[in-house]
Amino acid sequence: MHESNDDLEALQRVLDESYAGAGKHLLSIHTPNWRMSAEDVVSKLTGMCVLNLATVNSRGEPIQGPVDGMFYRGRFFCGSARNSLRAQHIKANPAVSVAHVRGEELAVIVHGTALEVDPESETGLGFRKYIVEVYGGEMTEWEGSSVVYWEVAPRKMFALAPVVEGGESDASSGTEGDSG
Repeated sequence: MHESNDDLEALQRVLDESYAGAGKHLLSIHTPNWRMSAEDVVSKLTGMCVLNLATVNSRGEPIQGPVDGMFYRGRFFCGSARNSLRAQHIKANPAVSVAHVRGEELAVIVHGTALEVDPESETGLGFRKYIVEVYGGEMTEWEGSSVVYWEVAPRKMFALAPVVEGGESDASSGTEGDSG
């Protein structure tokens, strides 16, 4: 776990505020007993996880595609080639949505802003260590390269996992389903 107590408190706050402002339909599905706590989210989202990243093109149309993502310090991080359409979309309009879904056992959805990670910042240096930890080896492509990474600053965040026997969510029990 790479989250500090402050990170966990901020994550729990954004989850609570998101559900407090959610509509009736979403709340009818994301019932309190299915909602994940900050600790549940952090415990489930370790290592690399495929994110469906939605950006907005120059015509205002949503464009969505899968990217490698990581959950670090209570937020999703992802990257792409600096010359990719995705990077061009984010540079022009940093509003994004990301979703990590594992069948019907886990869903974490974030709507927010993609912030370019400075590789020399405290966050960038820590994230770089996490990338090396996850993928192994040495990280050679970042500074001055064709790779860009973003931290997704959440405006809204929703996280749920089904309830298993005994009343706790699959996420809090630490059990992995077949699609994990």
